[in-house]
Amino acid sequence: MVTTRARAKRVRKGDDTGQSDPAAKAIAERSGSSANSEGNDAGSGDQGLAKASSLDGAGGSPDADLQEKVGTDVASEEPAAKQAKTSHQGDASESRSSPEHTSPTGGDQSQAESPKGTTNNSSSGDVPADSKDPVESGKVFFFYRPRVGLDHVGKLEDVQRFYLLLEPSQPGSKSRLIVIGKKRLPAISNHERYFAFVEAVAEDKGTLLQGMGVQRYQTTTMGERVVGACRAAGEGAYSILEHGSGTNFVYRLELPTEPGEAQRMCGIELEGSFGLSVKNPNKTSTPAVGLKEKADLPEALEDEFQGYAWIAARDPKLLDYERVELLFVGASKDLAAELGSAGAQVVEVAKADEGNPEELKREIHAEEIGLQIEPAETGAVV
Repeated sequence: MVTTRARAKRVRKGDDTGQSDPAAKAIAERSGSSANSEGNDAGSGDQGLAKASSLDGAGGSPDADLQEKVGTDVASEEPAAKQAKTSHQGDASESRSSPEHTSPTGGDQSQAESPKGTTNNSSSGDVPADSKDPVESGKVFFFYRPRVGLDHVGKLEDVQRFYLLLEPSQPGSKSRLIVIGKKRLPAISNHERYFAFVEAVAEDKGTLLQGMGVQRYQTTTMGERVVGACRAAGEGAYSILEHGSGTNFVYRLELPTEPGEAQRMCGIELEGSFGLSVKNPNKTSTPAVGLKEKADLPEALEDEFQGYAWIAARDPKLLDYERVELLFVGASKDLAAELGSAGAQVVEVAKADEGNPEELKREIHAEEIGLQIEPAETGAVV
C-alpha cells in the first residue's frame, strides 16, 4: 500500500522530471568544483545556489528577491483560535479574514500571517518573561556576495546574496548556510517578515566556507563569468530560544562592536531578535510559491508538523536539511527587555568574546579562501 506521505514525496520529487538533485550539485560546487552553466546567466553569480534555489514561477531568476516568492499561506493551516493566541497585539490591524491575504498593491508579500507557534514580540514596556533554556546556541557569521561582474559593492542593489552561517556549539551539531530574502535581515522596527531557506549543511563551517570565495563559470553567450568573493559583514553570538508559544532567533554582534554602513545596508543591528518558523515541505501553496525543490525530511521530523504549514523551530534538527524554508519576523532590538535572562545571557556571551579582525580572519580562513573582512572590521561597504 502506498501511504499518503509516500505519495506526497513522490509528487514532490517528480517536479524535476527526472533531473539530478540540484542540492547535490550545489554542495559539490561549494566544495570547489567550478560551475558549468549552459547559458543560464540570468544575473546569477552563484550557480550552485541558482540550482539549489530554483523558485516556482516563470523560470524565476536566481537573482530574484526571494521575498517576492514567499507564500501568503503562512497561517493557512492554522486554526483561527490559535492564530489569535499567537498574534502580536501590534498586528491587530492586519487582516485575518483570509489565510491567503495579499497586498492589493502587489507589494511585499513577505508581510505574511504569523505561523503557528510564532510570536511577533517587541519591547513595548511589558515586563519580560524569561525564556526557557536555549534550543541551540553558537556563533553566527554574516556574509554578502556582490553581483556577477562587480568588483565593488556600493549599495544593496549591488548585492547578489546575503547569508547567515550558523556554527552551533552543541556537540554533534551541524553548521548551516542560510540565505535571507531581500538580501538583508528584516527590519525590526516594523516587524518585517522575510522568507529564508537553508542552502547547505556540513559537519563543520570550513566546508561551507570553501564555496564562498571567487567563483568562475562558463556561459554559451558571454563566455567566462566571474563572481566576487563574499564579504564578512560581522560575527556574533546567537541562540534559538523558546519564547511564549514560539521560538526566536537572537544574536548580539561581537565584531564590529558598533554597526557601520555595511551593517545598516544588511539590516544588522547591534543585537536583534526575530521570530523563527519552519515551513512544512509537504504543504503546497496557492499560487505555488517558495522553492521549487522542497526539503526531504525524515519521517520523524515531518511528524513534528502535525499537519500544520508552519511550526516553531523547537527542534534544531529541522534546520539540518537543505532547502528547508524558514520565516524570520523582526521582533526586538533589546534582548534583555524582550527575553529576560535568556536574552541577557546572549549579550553577555558576546561582550565577553568581542572579536578582533585577526581572529575573524583565522575563523573564516579569509586569506586562504580570499574573503574580505573590511565590512566587519570597519563597517565600510566594499
